[in-house]
Amino acid sequence: MTHFVASQRSWLLAAVATVGLIGQAQAQAEHRPAATPGTITVKLMPLALADPWAPTFRFGAEYRLSPTWGVEASYGLQVRNLGWGGTESLANNRYRKLHSEARYYFGGGPLYTALAGFVVSQRYDIGGGTLFQNAQQWQYSSAQVNRSVQAGLMKVGVVTPLFDDPHWRLDVAVGLGVRRVNVDYDLREAQPYQPLYGIMDCEPVCGFGVEVGPRTTPGTTTRPTVAVDVRIGYQLGR
Repeated sequence: MTHFVASQRSWLLAAVATVGLIGQAQAQAEHRPAATPGTITVKLMPLALADPWAPTFRFGAEYRLSPTWGVEASYGLQVRNLGWGGTESLANNRYRKLHSEARYYFGGGPLYTALAGFVVSQRYDIGGGTLFQNAQQWQYSSAQVNRSVQAGLMKVGVVTPLFDDPHWRLDVAVGLGVRRVNVDYDLREAQPYQPLYGIMDCEPVCGFGVEVGPRTTPGTTTRPTVAVDVRIGYQLGR
């Protein structure tokens, strides 16, 4: 829970900063970054390292199609041993994240809206236990868990200059959308679960709880999602 509270504080601070930057964007109109078609801006996303469940070193680039349109893609490379997170102890934990978006800059200025999407794929091993999958309660000695996430969001953001240098930019955005999570267990030495005294363990099937971490229950769900993005960019060329 400590990791969850800390992560929520960082999201809240980033959201407040975004609102402040958007409110000041028009006042900084004379310092708007150049919007030359064909330019490429390389970017780093530092908040990706603060993800308490699956931290990544995320980097990418934006290509400006015109003064008002741009496209961006980024990749999140798994980072190990940062000292926090709910999944750092998982055996053979492997994951990656892919992000892409199309942007529209209002009047070619610093304010933009974007249609964004991201995909997360993760695979790890766990020890023995019980679960409800394929309409049956199972007991198993170990399992490989395959977890995938697909999401789509609408975002609003702002780009402002950094260091009084026209090449450096600070890009901050907030977004709202939906995510689809699919979790599948590849069970080893599985057999139908035989509860003691004939009483079925109902918790995996009908238990209720607030999920503060990544979903790990077998099956597919669709839920709302929010995003707070902070990017530090450098425009190549003049």
